[in-house]
Amino acid sequence: MKKFLILVIVLLSYHLSYGQNEHKVFITYGISNAMPAYNHNGVAGGGSYDGTGSFSVGLRYFAKSNIPITFETGLDYATHKYNRRPAFYPGLDMSPKPEELHLVSVPVYANLTFLKYVFVNGGALIDFEINKENSIQKQSGIGFGLGIGGKYDFKRFSVMVNPFFQRHAFLAFEKTGTRLSLLNAGVRIGLGYSF
Repeated sequence: MKKFLILVIVLLSYHLSYGQNEHKVFITYGISNAMPAYNHNGVAGGGSYDGTGSFSVGLRYFAKSNIPITFETGLDYATHKYNRRPAFYPGLDMSPKPEELHLVSVPVYANLTFLKYVFVNGGALIDFEINKENSIQKQSGIGFGLGIGGKYDFKRFSVMVNPFFQRHAFLAFEKTGTRLSLLNAGVRIGLGYSF
């Protein structure tokens, strides 16, 4: 964890040491389908989870420099909904039980724009679960995300569309045995302003 934080500080310092010619802030809204999945090997005969939808809102900050890679960070709040089904056992109620997971995430991304309107972005996610009313292990930890998208600038405003994939708590803050980590894929839209 200490090495990761040192790396983030060094990259941020390096980026801020260059004369930025543009800063952008985006307000974002995303929809996705999320599903808890086992890290590494699954559990034979375990219960199952079916994603029923997710949404997120957030702020994204882009610090552009003279190099083609932009530093991207921000703050996202997401609600992930899914149904939990227990493992089969004779006489056990097998009806699905709805559950929710609420995460606050801080992305630490690199964003590379090419062909003027197309970009790829990805990097680490620092996640904090803010509710514990579900059956999976706490999702606070370090995950990762990857996306590709398009953006269009007009004057000081920008719009973007960003399909993405994320895996949360790949490295969990709390160590347990076989654990579940949340996977989600979807699309994020945003409205930005340059200053």
